[in-house]
Amino acid sequence: MFGLKKRGDDDNMLIVPTVYKFNGKTKEFEKLLRDPNMIKAYGALLKDLKCKPWEVGERLRSEVWKNKSPREILAELEKD
Repeated sequence: MFGLKKRGDDDNMLIVPTVYKFNGKTKEFEKLLRDPNMIKAYGALLKDLKCKPWEVGERLRSEVWKNKSPREILAELEKD
């Protein structure tokens, strides 16, 4: 069930099926996502990065992680 969905002129999105194993923290996570402070902070992040929501991951990797792959980022985080 993989597919590409056109988002705009040059924005493509890959839809990948995902399986979640819940550990009892789901309600806390949902509450955090709906928190007005979290929503404001996310809006401020988008404004600071000057990008669209679906571009955040790519933008953070390019500006914060200097275009490192997710594996390289995780390897660096494990060093700390």
